[in-house]
Amino acid sequence: YRFHYRNVGAAAISAKGGSILHLDLAEYKGKAEDTGIKVPNLRVLIGAHESGITVVRPINSKSTNDLLVATRDIILILEQHYKLPLIMRLHSDEERGIQKSEDFATEMASRAIRLTCCPGFGSSKAESAIARLSGKARAILSDIPLKPDLKPLIWPHAMSYVANLEALSK
Repeated sequence: YRFHYRNVGAAAISAKGGSILHLDLAEYKGKAEDTGIKVPNLRVLIGAHESGITVVRPINSKSTNDLLVATRDIILILEQHYKLPLIMRLHSDEERGIQKSEDFATEMASRAIRLTCCPGFGSSKAESAIARLSGKARAILSDIPLKPDLKPLIWPHAMSYVANLEALSK
């Protein structure tokens, strides 16, 4: 990931102080439908931009490194692919790998991105994106002719697919 393209001079920052990215984790927990087979915890990082575009990235764990890689990817996609204004603020709940990590804070500060959080409530934009995308992903998964114990394994990719479909319609 090369972020040296970020020109964070006064001209690059909008009157509102740049754009805001809302982050949250979503997890698929529990058993595969109608089988009773326990599946591993599957996670995605949701990046809901204030413009309404949402980007989803599957992650392996809640480690700072996995969250940092996924966050870089989300920022790159929003700023380079969708040509959105520079992200100057990253808002999330009190996720340990984001808000309580020195490495994460240092990396974001080096890119002139300020971290903010809302203890106890999280980010309503990201929470609503999770609810919206989860419902659509479940609908897609119900139509796929796969064994029920395999469907949870593709849930992270279904979430990403649904987010991409939504972004295309904006």
